[in-house]
Amino acid sequence: MRRSALFRASVVTLALSSCFIFGANAKQAREVGEPEAATGYIEKKAFEAKDYMVVAANPYASWAGKNILEKGGSAIDAAVAVQSMLSLVEPQSSGIGGGAFILYWDNKNKVLHTFDGRETAPKAVNSHWFIEGNKPMRWLDAVVGGKSVGVPGAVKALEMAQASSASYLGIRCLTIQSKQLKTALKYRRV
Repeated sequence: MRRSALFRASVVTLALSSCFIFGANAKQAREVGEPEAATGYIEKKAFEAKDYMVVAANPYASWAGKNILEKGGSAIDAAVAVQSMLSLVEPQSSGIGGGAFILYWDNKNKVLHTFDGRETAPKAVNSHWFIEGNKPMRWLDAVVGGKSVGVPGAVKALEMAQASSASYLGIRCLTIQSKQLKTALKYRRV
């Protein structure tokens, strides 16, 4: 009897250790339509620029900002172009559908400008928004669906930043760039 208990304990231990070994090596299951699957890491060299540099999560967005600067636009104009292009090429992770904080250093006047474009709660929200039957909603029920969505503020922050810089080149050039991008993508020239 003692031998069978020891045998069962050994089998259970072996089974559990196999789960840990195989579980650690197994790939995590991905959800269908998951927006941010890992794309890998590519080591790149550091880069320096003499006049300006535009860096964004997507090369099309960098290209849009660079074009604005080359046409005489300001850094704020370029930021509007970059953010707008990100909304087009990767709306699931960045763009005008969320919030933004903008820090802009005015080198001429040596002043740091800040623009708060954080999402805000919808007007109808009150202290009972996440209460059902005098109890707080389950976390999953509160998060999934429209109840936990804020009103986007990125566009307002970009508007405030551009109004403060008195330069609207970004908006005028953006229409031209979107047409150029559409044509380039159609013929795969980008």
